[in-house]
Amino acid sequence: MGNELAIVNTERYLALADGSDLREAIVANAGVEGGIAEQDLVRIPTPAGGATTWAWDSPEGAKETKELTGILVGYFPRGVLWPSLEPTDSRPLLVSYDLVTAHKVGDDFGDIDADELAKYQVAGGGYDWKRLPWNEWGSGKNGIGKRCKESRIMFLLMEGDAFPVLVQAQPGSLKTIPPFIVKLPVPHWRAVVALTLQAETSKGGQKFAQIKPRLVGQLTREQGAVVKEMYTDSLAKMVRSLSFERDEEAGGEV
Repeated sequence: MGNELAIVNTERYLALADGSDLREAIVANAGVEGGIAEQDLVRIPTPAGGATTWAWDSPEGAKETKELTGILVGYFPRGVLWPSLEPTDSRPLLVSYDLVTAHKVGDDFGDIDADELAKYQVAGGGYDWKRLPWNEWGSGKNGIGKRCKESRIMFLLMEGDAFPVLVQAQPGSLKTIPPFIVKLPVPHWRAVVALTLQAETSKGGQKFAQIKPRLVGQLTREQGAVVKEMYTDSLAKMVRSLSFERDEEAGGEV
């Protein structure tokens, strides 16, 4: 990934085109209503069973593609500790938005000992995410992976769209996504990326789809400033209110 990549013409993105009605509307209306909301966004799930085609329901109908391409307007870590190893209708017990400190968001402890959890409480009422015993390798289901599930929430603004789509990189993609982000030559909101899928097999013998990212273009500092103002800053506020979806198969442990 080098700086020789082509500078992207943001006129191809309707929401970023200089002087466009859509750009004016997003800045004005989203600002009045407190920013971008989850209901404004389309979620594109990582397919189950090692499938390598992205498929989702959009306002225009069902869509599918081998590659998602757009500006990475938002990128955020998230960690979740569920009250049970088995899927339930409960909220998570703990959530971390920096993978350093976790906060209690649920009242159902499930099979987690409340006294044991209390040992990891830190100043301010949070919990030391990194020291939790459920964040150790081997604490996951059947002794595979970690019970604490970490992911990366990505927001991709594709050409012709007013709002970004949401793609969540599950544990099985944490060997590909974070290193890619760290090595980007520009801030993520200035990066145009392509996301494809590759079939992999977990230690438990389960097929899952691993996200393979690629840098295909970049924005200028001036273009990036517009993206950050219109999307990134608003998404940073909104990401803490996102709903939780438990998807064990798509998050295969490698």
